[in-house]
Amino acid sequence: MKIPMFLLCMLLATVTSSAKAQTTETTIKEGGKVSLISDLLKDSTRSSVQVQDFVLDLETGHAALQIVSWQHTDRAKPVIAVAPFSPKMDVKLATQLAHELSSTEPPTLNRQLAESLHKTFGQEVYWSKYISRLKSAADARFDSEKYELVPFATIRDKKIVAVDGEALGALADVGLSDSGNIVYCVLKSSDGALRAIPLGAFLNRERNKDWTIELESKQVLQFKPFDRQQIPQVIDRGWQEYVAVRYGRDALQEVPKVDTAAEPGKPEHK
Repeated sequence: MKIPMFLLCMLLATVTSSAKAQTTETTIKEGGKVSLISDLLKDSTRSSVQVQDFVLDLETGHAALQIVSWQHTDRAKPVIAVAPFSPKMDVKLATQLAHELSSTEPPTLNRQLAESLHKTFGQEVYWSKYISRLKSAADARFDSEKYELVPFATIRDKKIVAVDGEALGALADVGLSDSGNIVYCVLKSSDGALRAIPLGAFLNRERNKDWTIELESKQVLQFKPFDRQQIPQVIDRGWQEYVAVRYGRDALQEVPKVDTAAEPGKPEHK
């Protein structure tokens, strides 16, 4: 059942008006501090092992891998390798990477590679919690091998549009928690304003297409911008409620909320 647009407008009017005051926001219960990818990349330049990019799983809403480089004493050029996501990379791990991942052929960035690397480093695969939730949902399909992972560099500056076709701006950054959750995407408007929008709010998240938010531009722009020097550590409750009501899923991941599936008047799973 599709929710009429006027009801969505009422919902947005309610949640954005509370946001203009002191909105009750939902804290990220698990995952710790939120940092922007651009800041993480900048910080890594001061380390002996530099992170070149983060590789994202846009279905589970998680940073899956990271592309790293360091100067090996026996090589003229820097060593480039792929590793599981980690907020910090040390020299000991770099040595292990050199042993395990040295290759002239770049790997295919998919979940099969991610699972292999997590096992190599003795880490639990990042989608385990997602799978446990998915198994209790109506649709338990999950591609654990060929699903394509996306380097952030390939979607940076992605055009974001509203349902009325008006351009809202571009994807400027992504907020990651210490555990790798994609907490929000950063929408940068033409006036330079920055807004934190959860991944679950986007109608589509394909690499080769514009990303769409199923709201009119004026509704999206009602959400308060944030200061670049004080990045959000929480998800605005207005966006949480919109994603839950509109799509029956949470803002961090797109797993359907099973408890709303059979209740009359609730949105159907999308």
